[in-house]
Amino acid sequence: MSAGDRRKQAVTSHDVARAAGVSRASVSRAFAADGNISPKLRSHVLQVAQDIGYSVNQIARGLNRQRSDLVGIIASRLDNPHRSAQVEALTKGVVAQGLRPLLFCIERNEPVDRILGLLLDYQVSGVIITSGSPDETIVERCAAHEVPLILVDRPNTDWERVDHVTGDNVAGGRMVAQALQEKGRSHIVVVRPRRITHAMSERVDSLVTTCGEFDIAVETILMDGSDYDAALQCVSHWLTTQNAPVRDGSTALFVPNDISALGALDALRVTGLAVPQDIGLMGYDDIAQAAWVGASLSTVRQDPETIAAEVLTLLARRIETPDGPPTTIRIPVTLKLRSTH
Repeated sequence: MSAGDRRKQAVTSHDVARAAGVSRASVSRAFAADGNISPKLRSHVLQVAQDIGYSVNQIARGLNRQRSDLVGIIASRLDNPHRSAQVEALTKGVVAQGLRPLLFCIERNEPVDRILGLLLDYQVSGVIITSGSPDETIVERCAAHEVPLILVDRPNTDWERVDHVTGDNVAGGRMVAQALQEKGRSHIVVVRPRRITHAMSERVDSLVTTCGEFDIAVETILMDGSDYDAALQCVSHWLTTQNAPVRDGSTALFVPNDISALGALDALRVTGLAVPQDIGLMGYDDIAQAAWVGASLSTVRQDPETIAAEVLTLLARRIETPDGPPTTIRIPVTLKLRSTH
């Protein structure tokens, strides 16, 4: 590190005040979003600070105020395009609100309590969990620190100070069943993970219930995972070692997330089945790859940006009114019928 770098790191707010010819209080107000200072003076102080290499230690500032501008986001499975799009929308939304995202990526089903402890040490203004099902102890810790907690696509609870946002999976499962019934499918094969998430379970249960109303037979096969490879192997094995479906268009597959549905699609094609003439297929999420020409996957869309906007609205409301009643929001979903169903 050069001497110039060391000098730049050592610059303090006192140095800025002296160089700008103002008080240290004016420097503090210039860097505060709601600071009581004229635009002209703020611009002058910020320019001087930039010229001499000063930046605010936001974590230290948060500790001094008992609350930082940080918002913790705990997520997993960012290899799933829907989850990564959701996290991207959340982080951009946090920044747009003048806050700073602090993202922790964890393994699926990894306990979130250790990560939560780190977030609470940073005096975060809120926590958003898109992965794992936090137990009541974690919720109590957030409540004790008066930290808002928003759960995304998690089972609903009656915990105080905890809000929930999820896509309308029940409506989505019903939409899939109706779309396949209208195409004349009389046999639905559900391809689902052995360890199924709450959201996917809601979709499958709703589809099964609706198929019962339509007198459509439902079969379930299990895959060891919830990604492309798991579905490719599962469907390939089903087609080659079990009773292959009759090639009369009566059967369709439902895979409750798109990345797995794309694996199922390739398995069907490799085996020689024409989609949708011999067999239909529908996914769920409407990831970007679903619309690619090579896939043209029929699916159900849940919009990551809409979900993120509702999460951030609840977070802002919870920060403003910590003791307000718990809120659950179900985001409407829409059918995206392309070429595979």
